[in-house]
Amino acid sequence: MRNVSSSPVRGDDYEKYIPGEMALSSSNSQLGSYYVGWHTQPRDPEESLRPATEEHQFVLYSANEEIGEYQYNNGGWRTYRKRKHDWFIAPALENQIYWKPHSGEASQTPCICRIHLSPELLHLKAIECFGQANPVIRVGHRMNIQDPVMTGLACGLKDALASPSAISSLYVEQTLNLFALHVLKRYSSVEKKEISKKPRLSRARRREVIDFIQANLANDISLDELAKVACLSKYYFIHAFKTTFGMTPLQYVIAQRIHKASQLLITTELPIGLISERCGFNSASSFSKTFSQVVKATPRDYRAKCSVYKPDFS
Repeated sequence: MRNVSSSPVRGDDYEKYIPGEMALSSSNSQLGSYYVGWHTQPRDPEESLRPATEEHQFVLYSANEEIGEYQYNNGGWRTYRKRKHDWFIAPALENQIYWKPHSGEASQTPCICRIHLSPELLHLKAIECFGQANPVIRVGHRMNIQDPVMTGLACGLKDALASPSAISSLYVEQTLNLFALHVLKRYSSVEKKEISKKPRLSRARRREVIDFIQANLANDISLDELAKVACLSKYYFIHAFKTTFGMTPLQYVIAQRIHKASQLLITTELPIGLISERCGFNSASSFSKTFSQVVKATPRDYRAKCSVYKPDFS
């Protein structure tokens, strides 16, 4: 039994774990979100382990009946019975499998067709078909499916890949699109993902962000830094912050700088230029302009009116 990857693999890389011979493959066709391949499947009495894949697997068995056992995702062993033109479906990332055949026609080497579809592709197709902004696509594990539509599309793909040309490439792409739509219709559940309309910062994240701002008022404070402190994407952080504080992060930082400046103006005799530096303003003129807009008084007038600093002349 050969070693396999412990991480999910892409369709192209899956070929190296196939014990048979590849007859046809889309590996060099740059299909992106799709993978298509035909290969032989020797009747090996030893257990055959296959790694999980990043894509959903749709596998067609093209031989007479075969009976055996299989183990799916390290679960218990289950009995299987494959019939000619049976399809096997295994959802992405959760489809590591052992095969252990017991009986079948020894004179016949099964031919397997496998079509892999990426979850991202089905997501986009669901948006196109159902008009939902955030669909959740679920594909379940299935065996022994007789589906003439999928089988017919697979046969068409085989003919097109066997005779590559510009027209056949277009045919392959369109056929795979039809295959994906059929999968969405027959073998997937599509649900709308509920997203909170008003994301908020948790109490712990709120405290961390406030402490960071207070400790860095004298420095430049970027949205990227604040989002990192909150362990959120910048986009989500901006919305969560505004919902939590009722203002944007920039407005909050300015408000805290003005608050600190007002405290320094009335409790110290520090020069206005030095206060502007300690509160993170680029210049005294920028500080004076912003302070006047918020407080409706210049820093000098505010100090003269509100100062509680009492110099000691003794």
